[in-house]
Amino acid sequence: MADESLDRLTSGAGLLGYVLVGLVALLSGLAATVSPWWWVAYAAGLGTFGLLCADRVGVRAARGLLAPLFVAVLLTYLLAPDYGISAVPMVIFVATAAFLLQVWATLSLIGIQTAVLVVASVLQDGDRGFGAAVAVMYAVFQLFALVMVETSLREHRMREELGVANAELAAAQGRLAETSKVEERLRISRDLHDLVGHQLSALAVNLEVASHLAEGPASEPVARSRVIAKDLLSDVRQVVGRLREPRARLGRALADLAVAVPTPRVVLDVHGDLDELGEDEAEVVLRCVQELITNAMRHAEAEHLWITLTCNGGELVLSARDDGRGATEVAVGHGLTGMRERVGRLGGELSWDGADGFRVEARLRTAA
Repeated sequence: MADESLDRLTSGAGLLGYVLVGLVALLSGLAATVSPWWWVAYAAGLGTFGLLCADRVGVRAARGLLAPLFVAVLLTYLLAPDYGISAVPMVIFVATAAFLLQVWATLSLIGIQTAVLVVASVLQDGDRGFGAAVAVMYAVFQLFALVMVETSLREHRMREELGVANAELAAAQGRLAETSKVEERLRISRDLHDLVGHQLSALAVNLEVASHLAEGPASEPVARSRVIAKDLLSDVRQVVGRLREPRARLGRALADLAVAVPTPRVVLDVHGDLDELGEDEAEVVLRCVQELITNAMRHAEAEHLWITLTCNGGELVLSARDDGRGATEVAVGHGLTGMRERVGRLGGELSWDGADGFRVEARLRTAA
């Protein structure tokens, strides 16, 4: 489920608490005294909560299940108000609602449940003081559950933000390192051109003059030296030209991005020579991969993210899939919109599918 929904620890503890309510009723002999409708309400609440704990239940469906769970929880208490721990499902319900609803909505539900506790306790015992004490006690338990869930969610969001920041930092470090390499290559090329190139040019000119003046046995070594000087000058010019070519190390930058993310585990599969891509194409690929990793961290709850890059025959294909929860209806946010605009500017296409995990594919033509 999504980050707003139940985590495994909370769902496991909630299920255990719910089961214990019924188990204590059986062991204490209460089962023979309570109405059969109590068991119906209890079983309905336990079953609904079990559905909420399922991994493949989406957020929208989970919020829809809150209403029947709320009714079942209230009936479980109202049908046996003298059974003390029949109010325990109320606390479990609040912890569940805190994962799925805003804080103000959860506080409203706590208020309703507390009012029910007060009214039922007073009507049952006729002791307003005792009824208020019971209501306050369970209200504190519910507030405690709300605070604990909110703290857990805040820490989870902070870990996600830290992971995204680490990924962005790794990308920035890769770009900085590549920029430094480019500047160093340009400096070396200038030095070769200005120093070695000029000296070789002067040497070639002098040998050309010497070849016309040399006579006898000296003419042949001078001619060979002139040819060697010209060849060496040509080699230096080729080296200078290659050093000036802005060849981005896309593969290394992608690898740094993958290593910087602890969860999900990013698996890169590259086919073809990515260094042959142009600067614009390499930039689009890097930004798209960064966005794919960010989305998987924030929304997918995936353990693995597989990214495949294929550069062949003048076409670049970037495909990604994760083993997360997917989405029947994909909400197009800023991330997907930005990816589509980047790919579209180069004449490419972007598609996605959330039926089984989340899949994204980008196709664009390359100049290579």
